[in-house]
Amino acid sequence: MKRQDYLIVALVPLALLLLPLVGSFTVEGWDWKWHDFLFAYVAFALTTFTYRLLVTRSWSNLSYRLGAGLGFWAASSSPGSTSRRRSSARTIRPTGFIS
Repeated sequence: MKRQDYLIVALVPLALLLLPLVGSFTVEGWDWKWHDFLFAYVAFALTTFTYRLLVTRSWSNLSYRLGAGLGFWAASSSPGSTSRRRSSARTIRPTGFIS
């Protein structure tokens, strides 16, 4: 990657974090701590890095993009991900109801 790519990966998340920063000062109940900003920065930086690496390269052909997308999809849909935990919440039955 070029120097310009590293600057984009470092500075785009900072620009995106301006919205939560302003919201923390102006909106009541929007209380982000320093670790929330750090987590959001890392998430935005990784997303920007992935975009710069996969999409803007001249060697990024369709098969490479599909393979990378399949890898990201497999990692996000693993049994340990949080999207699978929602189904267990539906099995809880409220007490006090006569059925």
